[in-house]
Amino acid sequence: MKTINFMQFALFMDIAKTREQVSDVREAFANILYSQVSGIRAHDLAFKIYRSNGAVEIDGEDSALLRSVAARYCTPAFIDALEGQLKDKEE
Repeated sequence: MKTINFMQFALFMDIAKTREQVSDVREAFANILYSQVSGIRAHDLAFKIYRSNGAVEIDGEDSALLRSVAARYCTPAFIDALEGQLKDKEE
């Protein structure tokens, strides 16, 4: 089981990945899950992220869903940040 803190989510600010900014992405990412993705798992994960006040527990199926949604709807900077957090937790 992994954890991701969407309330303090570090995003790269340049392609060289030398600068990053910590942002609260809970509402923005939860809105994507809620409005663009079908299924009860997406609904549940959207509210889990939106209502979180810290780290959110992410299982393997949630990880796959997050990666899929990020790849389709998010910026490359967000995708890299998410992937970095998921890989850090897997190691």
